[in-house]
Amino acid sequence: MTRLRPTLICLALSAAALSGCSSAGLPLIFNGKTELAVLDGRDTVHAPDGYCVAPRASRPADGFVVIAPCNVLARTGLTPTIPGLITVQVGPDGSAAVTGNEDALAELLAQDEGRALLAVDGNPATIVVTVSEAYEGHVEVFFSDGTPSFILGLQPDEWRAFLDRGGRMVTIAVRGYQYRPITPSEGLALLRLALSAL
Repeated sequence: MTRLRPTLICLALSAAALSGCSSAGLPLIFNGKTELAVLDGRDTVHAPDGYCVAPRASRPADGFVVIAPCNVLARTGLTPTIPGLITVQVGPDGSAAVTGNEDALAELLAQDEGRALLAVDGNPATIVVTVSEAYEGHVEVFFSDGTPSFILGLQPDEWRAFLDRGGRMVTIAVRGYQYRPITPSEGLALLRLALSAL
């Protein structure tokens, strides 16, 4: 899997992500898009203000979208108030399972089985869940993963949200960069910006 360094910003954040990085810079075609159609056009993911889609690091056919500050992708422009890396995974048709089960999901994520789902390597022992909260229509979890991310340069803290949309489960994940870590309150704020923009 690809590793990310702040100086190269080779973006990828899941097993479905792009695998090639170039030492010359981003392996991306940046076109300033703030939205991307996924799943053959059955859904569209929108980026929050100051953020753009990384089209070559995304896998729209699989519902996977990588979103980064526009100035990171273009090396120009203003830095968002809260700079970080956002990924969105839109599940397949019929995958919706959050609505009506918010409390159960929030409880699961704080247990070994749920922590295994959050872990990069599936090992629940590497995950420390600080907050797992149920809200009407979505669940938010804040955790730290002791296993180094396969993307170099990201902090271990992650904020993640689960929700249903159009019969599909959607997962949003947010991390800050090690050179500019985001605080718990900033991470939550960015997660909620991504939720609102979605």
